[in-house]
Amino acid sequence: MGSLVRDINRQFNNVLVHLEDDIPNIGADNFRLFCYLTVGFDNDLIARLLGLREKSILYSRKNRLKFRIRRVCSPYKEYYLILIK
Repeated sequence: MGSLVRDINRQFNNVLVHLEDDIPNIGADNFRLFCYLTVGFDNDLIARLLGLREKSILYSRKNRLKFRIRRVCSPYKEYYLILIK
């Protein structure tokens, strides 16, 4: 995950640093989900990487992550949402 995080931060203006500042208790699984969505992995691959048996679980987790981001008071909020669309 280390090189992926570095590459995402380099490509997207330290977005993961800001995300961790804005949501310090994001958790490892949600952080990984954000990373995978940001780089554009498809849902099947993301589900496999996260060890999810059903895509419905992935969709629920994505929606919960988006909900958490929408509640954040941050100048980066819209940027986060654009990256994980």
